[in-house]
Amino acid sequence: MLNKLFGWTNSRRARERLLALLRIIVWRAELPQSLVTNSRQPIQDFDVGERLFFRVSSANIDLRKPPEDRLLPAAISMPNQSVNRSRFSIACYAILPSPDHPNSPKWLEQGVYEASVDDIPPKLGHFEIRTEHGPEPNNYSHCELRSFDSAGNRVSPRNLGSKTERKEWRNKIFRSSSCSLVISPVAI
Repeated sequence: MLNKLFGWTNSRRARERLLALLRIIVWRAELPQSLVTNSRQPIQDFDVGERLFFRVSSANIDLRKPPEDRLLPAAISMPNQSVNRSRFSIACYAILPSPDHPNSPKWLEQGVYEASVDDIPPKLGHFEIRTEHGPEPNNYSHCELRSFDSAGNRVSPRNLGSKTERKEWRNKIFRSSSCSLVISPVAI
């Protein structure tokens, strides 16, 4: 249908041109003012049940599976995962193109999962996992899931327990009743 509508004969070419057109439209759209940080400081208090929005690549979503199994383990980076918080954002803001984000050119291939901040496991082995509000200039709602040792020092995700422990930690989020796909990647 796109071929007939736009006069393109190659479907891959039609898809690429349509994606390019959509990117231009969105890149020129004005950033929602609620996302601009200005001089606002981070707020580390999270409301009970506050939602976190995870940007997820379509490569990490299997829509053929039942809803509870659609998110693949690689979708969530081991702590240091960026998320947006619902107190200052809505789900679609998690995939807004940004010149600072390496996945922005692929925003149509991104989906959004949400989970409650209460469902983020606070421990991985003997490490503490915290959700910290860390605003960026054009994304006040930006947070990160960060890992700390018992002395309160940040720990590299590479040093967090075994592969099995990390996979179990991620699965606790995936299997929580609050975790769900709220925006599917665009399939053209």
